[in-house]
Amino acid sequence: MKKTALAMAVMAMLGLSACSTAPKPGMDPPQDAKIAVKDRTVAAHFRDRGIEVHYTTLGNFEKIYVWGMAPAWKGMDQARILAELDAKAKLIKFVHGEQGESTQRSKLIARSLDKVRDNTLNRFDSNTSQEADFSFDATQIEAEIQREPVQDTEDNTSRRIAETIDRTMVDQTQTLRSAGRLTGVIKVDDGRSKDVKIYFAKYEWSPKTQGISRQLREQMQ
Repeated sequence: MKKTALAMAVMAMLGLSACSTAPKPGMDPPQDAKIAVKDRTVAAHFRDRGIEVHYTTLGNFEKIYVWGMAPAWKGMDQARILAELDAKAKLIKFVHGEQGESTQRSKLIARSLDKVRDNTLNRFDSNTSQEADFSFDATQIEAEIQREPVQDTEDNTSRRIAETIDRTMVDQTQTLRSAGRLTGVIKVDDGRSKDVKIYFAKYEWSPKTQGISRQLREQMQ
């Protein structure tokens, strides 16, 4: 009888202990619990410029897609050359163009990071590449910034991350200014318009492809 009572007492103590430590459904985790932060990819579509920039929420610049176009009636060989030149011109103008562009891009990227963290960007854009976790139209974000200007505060985490992304993008594409062609660029898609009058090509440029291109040139010298 004593053994039974003792066993029941032990079980009761264990039950109380489990109830006091195990979180119930819907309860918040302990304050000291460590939650892993996942790096998410964001795609910014600058549709009017033929540019798509990919970066991550932790501040990594990944790559740029750029679309080049040319008249198809000049022949496909000529059209491919002209499309690549068009893509290079767009990329250089976007990254190294008018004064103030860098500041505006940083504000736009910062606002997009805020939206991702707030989970307000909870659906994919209809034209979004499946590579990105989140996507938005830059024109819409720019209009939003005009209505609600970004606060220039030193403790703005999104702003600091955005400036890092933009600075990396500018530094990494610096060689394109003097290069005779788009080095490190991979053509990932091409085609013609519905009326077959315009040839278009989609190119990918990234620090990774730039590095591979540089290594190949050095090996061939």
